[in-house]
Amino acid sequence: MTKERRQFSREFKLMALGRFETAGNVEALADELGIRRELLFQLGQRLQELQPPPRPRVHVQVLEPGELLGDLSVDIGSAACEQNKNV
Repeated sequence: MTKERRQFSREFKLMALGRFETAGNVEALADELGIRRELLFQLGQRLQELQPPPRPRVHVQVLEPGELLGDLSVDIGSAACEQNKNV
């Protein structure tokens, strides 16, 4: 005797996944929904496969014109003054 294969609506799957993400006890949730717990894990894995990978975060700092060179010129200038003092 084989069990009849059931098909679940998209709404049911999304609801089950939402509860799965916050469920403390997956087995109890599966019993409540009337499905096998393996199905919850399969649905979660399929959802992850469909989602695009996260984009890397990039930090961009905008500098004012001459801001970076201003710091260099101070360092170069102070180094030149130190060399002149030693001569």
